[in-house]
Amino acid sequence: MKQFFFWLGLVSLTGQAQIAFTTQGFPNSHFGWSYAVNGNDIFAGAPEYATLSNPGTAKVYHFLKDGSGIGEYQIINEPEFSVGNRFGHSVASEGNFLAVGAPQYTSDTAFGNGKVYMFLKNGNQFSLTQTLIAPDGNSGDGFGTVYFHDGELFVGAPEKGISDEGAVYRYTFDGTSWNFAQEFQFAGTDRFGYDVKFDTNCMIVTYMDSADTKHIYTFLKSNGNWNLSSSQSFGNAALHFWDAFISNEKMYILRDAEEAEQQSGSGFSILEIRNYTNDTSWELEDSFPVFNDDQIYTTLFVSEDKMLIGSGTYVLAMTRNFPLRFFSKNGESWTYSHTLYSENTYGNDDFFGSTLDGDASGVVTGGEYSPVNPVGKSYYVEFASLGVDSPSFSDFDLYPNPSSATINIHNLNGRIIRHIKVISVTGVLLSDKADPGESFDVSNLSSGMYFLQLQFEDGTTATKRFIRS
Repeated sequence: MKQFFFWLGLVSLTGQAQIAFTTQGFPNSHFGWSYAVNGNDIFAGAPEYATLSNPGTAKVYHFLKDGSGIGEYQIINEPEFSVGNRFGHSVASEGNFLAVGAPQYTSDTAFGNGKVYMFLKNGNQFSLTQTLIAPDGNSGDGFGTVYFHDGELFVGAPEKGISDEGAVYRYTFDGTSWNFAQEFQFAGTDRFGYDVKFDTNCMIVTYMDSADTKHIYTFLKSNGNWNLSSSQSFGNAALHFWDAFISNEKMYILRDAEEAEQQSGSGFSILEIRNYTNDTSWELEDSFPVFNDDQIYTTLFVSEDKMLIGSGTYVLAMTRNFPLRFFSKNGESWTYSHTLYSENTYGNDDFFGSTLDGDASGVVTGGEYSPVNPVGKSYYVEFASLGVDSPSFSDFDLYPNPSSATINIHNLNGRIIRHIKVISVTGVLLSDKADPGESFDVSNLSSGMYFLQLQFEDGTTATKRFIRS
């Protein structure tokens, strides 16, 4: 097996050891659409539609991690080429198995019913051993969103049913092959099976309906089977609940900040921590604002005492490098530690941290997809390297906040500030002061909420909210 090492780089971003990796793949192939981490094996899906003039575009890239960086080891091509299968739309790995979903796979009898390809590891190479289709599959089911947990395989078919109600299928391994064991399907759901999370003997299946209400179905494992324990609903069109994650026998869920919370300087996103009470409902234990900026935080990953929170969008219409916030747990309290950024220098939205997947050792995420870099770049964040350095160079605090006179800037790493910009909540630039020092006057502003953007000497920017009282 020939090994390829197209990119080997141990880069230090914001003082943290992160490994950046990319591929010499096809442009616009959506490299990094999906990720899976299994020890030293990292997988990145590139499921973009193949064309007749460029067959085989859909691929999964297998990387190996060692002490010197990450190297591309194997390119796994779509075993059964057909335009639009989206092979690599979802990937999952556990033990010696790799599962790759192709939710738009079309058979001779059904269009877009979906398929899962099972690969087995031999040495460091993965070879196809089995394919799976839903036992009751139909056209348009989208079978192929894959998850592993504790030796079992789960496959979502979020478009199954006349109204895309969705379903989840469970498979077990008998030592020779993967076999269908259980199906989860409920009336009135909406794309059920698109998002599934696990923690020991607990499974949650979440979806957001057309009214923007978040639904969470909780299952508990007993006597070898998973049984529905409860279902709950959160939020609405005016108050979105985003990603949910279960770890440490708790559920962590991101939601929009309510107006009163925004006015108090909490930013636009709140993290809730909930306990599962009496096997009937997730009850609120604690909540705290993610960060006082204009990002909308939508995705998270939790492993023991470490948490990474990423975002998928923002309020102000200003392109940027997306921040990935790192929190650490001390006792029962979570504390913000620092921020990670990609290497993106193209001036576009890089969506770094908007997709997170990992295991107990670290997390992989993407960034830097742009017309200049159409293939994209991914990053591996090793947990062992986090929590040992000072906060990110792009972080700063404002005090007092609110204020009616002067607001001071606590520049956490002492970098030189070249510009201070004050921006309204509608995105209007109100002032731009060069070489301002570390304080600014707000007495001439009307009472209300504003954004302060700092531009540092290296050209990078950071934004936070403040209130003129």
